[in-house]
Formats: sequence, C-alpha cells, structure tokens
Amino acid sequence: MEKKLLSLAVAAAVASPLSVMADVPEVSGFIDVIYTATDEASDPVTGTNPTEGKFTVDGEVDFVGQLNERAAVRVDVDVMDTLGSGSSASLEQARFDWSLTDGITLIGGLFNNPVGWEGHDAPDLYQTTHGLIWNTLDAQTNEGGNNLIGLAIAADLELVSVIVALTDDIGGVDEENSFALVLGANPVESVEVELGYVTQDNDSGTCTSIADLSTCGMGNHLNLNATVTQEVAGLGLTGAVEIQMPDEIVDQAYMLMANATVGDTGFGGTLRLEEVSFDVAGVDDLERTTLAGTYEAQDNLFFLLEWSNTDNGTEDFDLVTFEVVGLF
Repeated sequence: MEKKLLSLAVAAAVASPLSVMADVPEVSGFIDVIYTATDEASDPVTGTNPTEGKFTVDGEVDFVGQLNERAAVRVDVDVMDTLGSGSSASLEQARFDWSLTDGITLIGGLFNNPVGWEGHDAPDLYQTTHGLIWNTLDAQTNEGGNNLIGLAIAADLELVSVIVALTDDIGGVDEENSFALVLGANPVESVEVELGYVTQDNDSGTCTSIADLSTCGMGNHLNLNATVTQEVAGLGLTGAVEIQMPDEIVDQAYMLMANATVGDTGFGGTLRLEEVSFDVAGVDDLERTTLAGTYEAQDNLFFLLEWSNTDNGTEDFDLVTFEVVGLF
C-alpha cells in the first residue's frame, strides 16, 4: 500500500468527456494487531505497567474513486482502538488527483508528507515501529500521522521525479505557509535516491527532548535518503540510508536499515540503526537499535516480531512486540 504521491497520481494522456460516469470507488485497507510483551519506557516508579501484556488494534479503510480518465479522489480513514478510551477514527488522506498532462498531476487536500524515506502505514514498514526520523517529522506536522494540507504538483520527468507543494505551515503557525520540494531519481536500476526539503516557522518554543517536538519548531528540514535492492544467492536484499538536517533543535539524525527475505519461504529479517543528535544544551544523543523478523503466512497476512533498545544517554529501554497485519 505505497503512499508516495507520484505512485498514487492519476496519469492519463487523453481527457475524457464530462458525460462519463464515475466508477464505483475501489476499497482497500488493512488491520494491525499488536501485542506488547515488554515496554520498559512505560514502567512506572510504583505500580503496574499500563502497556505490557496488552493488545492494541488499529486499521485503515481506503476509498479511491476514478472520476474520469484524468481525475480521481482518495479518502483514507484511520480507525483506532485506544486502551481505555474506546474506538475513534481520523482522516489520513482526503485528496484529489488531476492529471494535467501525461506525467504531471495536480494534487490537493490532505495528503501524506512526501519528505522522508519511511512509509506511513503498517504494510509499508519493514518492522513494527516507525523510525526516529519519521517520528520527528510526525511530531512537527500539525495534522495527525505526518500529513500535510495544501496543493502539490507531482511530475514524472523520466530521468527524475519532482514534487513541489505549498501547504499550511507544517506546525500549524498562523499566517504562515510551508513549501516542500522532493527530487527523486534512479541512477541505476537497483538504486533510488531522494532529496527532500520542507520549510517551517520555528518560533514556537524550545525543546529539551524528543517528546517536546510537537510543541517546538525545528525550522527548515533537509532530508537525504537512498535505497539499494539486490538479489544474491536466493536472498532479496534491501539497504537504506537516511539523513535529516533541520535548522533547529536537532543537529542531525541518521538511519541505516538492512532487510533480507529468504526466497519464497515468506521469512525475512530487518536490522535498523538510528541516532538523533540534539542541538540543545545538556541533551544527550538518542540512539536506537531495532531487530525484526517477519513471516508471510498467507497472501496478505503477515506476522512480525520486533525487539528494540532505545538509549537516551542516561538510561536505556527495551521494547518487544508481536504484530499481525492483514490486508484487503
């Protein structure tokens, strides 16, 4: 369920008559069940841990309506069952795609942030949890789930792909707008590289930890990432590197990821290494190591086991989860 704007943009060469009726919307989605075995970060000073030994259930339902040969609308609805709070739902995307010419599409509404390497939804991930860079981008965006509201132009220019967007300020600052630019290329068949840049007003606060990023502005962000895929001795190998360089709060952040799938067995594994260096006096670097194993039991039914350790320079925390993802 790839969510990149270019892959979702409508690209038709010939406009259809206005009298053409819209197709019945296509419906897809997924469910995401997670059992938390260990969550040391949630250990209280006294009493019991509120998350260990608990299940959480989330899901998503996506609707795509083809209005005609050149235009479509998409609505993604996230459904959550929060511990102790009952069920709730929110919009992840609500957008139109209008193919202006072959390879150039206008996109408007609520859409996924195109800046950054990692996908948004459980089926897009190589492990259960999002990485630290994605989390910082999510914390900076005023809309839920690392999303933006505005207009974007997505262009496939053969040698490069380009996304240019004008949105509400990603932090929700009044009377301000953000500008985003994403350039992507495939210099060789097995390599993808991407450069992303997004502006932001950064006068909203002073951060002392990653938990405060939702109330602080990191300013303009530069993001560089690259992905390499290879088939070696029956193994499907994927490697990725991502570097984030904001103006404020975070000095820089990096992510290294290696994934291997074993032929047609359905088994795979992922190692992810991350670090966030803060530009705040007295705040240590944040480091995280993640190991995940995956198994595709049936078509569209996946099992994942993840262990991660997060070190904030003073103490470290283990997290162990078991996840089931089903797609429809």
